[in-house]
Amino acid sequence: MGRSVIIVRGVEQYPAEALSPFLDYLDSPNEAACLVLVADKPDFRQKFYKAFRDRGLDVVFEAPRGRGLIPWVKEAMSGRGHQLDEEGARRLIDQVGTDLMELDQELEKVSLYALGQERVGVQEVKAAARLGPTASVFELGDAIGEQDRGRALSALKDLLQTGHHLPVLAMVVRHFRLLLKARLLLDRRRPRAEAAKVLGLSPFIAGKYLDQASGLGLAEIKKGLARLLAADLALKSSPLQERLVMERLVLDLASLRPVRRPGT
Repeated sequence: MGRSVIIVRGVEQYPAEALSPFLDYLDSPNEAACLVLVADKPDFRQKFYKAFRDRGLDVVFEAPRGRGLIPWVKEAMSGRGHQLDEEGARRLIDQVGTDLMELDQELEKVSLYALGQERVGVQEVKAAARLGPTASVFELGDAIGEQDRGRALSALKDLLQTGHHLPVLAMVVRHFRLLLKARLLLDRRRPRAEAAKVLGLSPFIAGKYLDQASGLGLAEIKKGLARLLAADLALKSSPLQERLVMERLVLDLASLRPVRRPGT
């Protein structure tokens, strides 16, 4: 005779007194039944949930976030018969976003594009996966950090066509704060492995900030932060068009590195 499976959903909606009989049941469970209690956000500080955890009966299903997304993407591609390298996985997340369903859909496109290939990387992701709303954000930050005015203006144009200027400004401010931290780490000759921890980024992304900061002096980065403050004030008080303020800002930030003339 098979086991009966009983599933109780929405456990977090019940008061503690209604759940207390389950605690007594834990001491003498029915061996012919499998009881599954489902809660969206269990608080394991509470007696009820803590009792399950103390007995090793809790199973947590959390969607991968942050750095945990990379192994998930690589494994999902492995299930399709391809080996996606880490740089390709990062590119897909940067390009598409962090929604698992959307990532899975784009992995399917990349897999079909790379049919017959065992190894897949950045080039296949660029060719087959769609551009999500975050793609131009990262492109803008990288272009500014690398002092590429053409790329920076192009990325800004894409962003302003689909969204408001304030989130873009906030992202660039964050980028420059990380550049400042990276520049200070370089000046102190701190190892790259330590830099990743200080910046709170993966080693790959931290390396990009260190590379960008190496091409800018501390005074130039501070000048960029001052320019960001001036742009923020202008956007709040100036009658100038928002797009014009943002374009001038991006041009200034992507022109911080002094032009070196031959023989100087």
